[in-house]
Amino acid sequence: MFDVVEFGGSGPGILLLHGLMGRATTWWPVARWLVRYGRVGRSRCAGTRS
Repeated sequence: MFDVVEFGGSGPGILLLHGLMGRATTWWPVARWLVRYGRVGRSRCAGTRS
């Protein structure tokens, strides 16, 4: 199970996934750029804090 945390934007959905041992905060610079092209979100797996 996972939650989706949205960065914002509108239009087609863009879902960002980080790899094993990665952190969702890695996506901040990319997400700020991508909101021009669609609604950006990232996954947060159950049991994680990032």
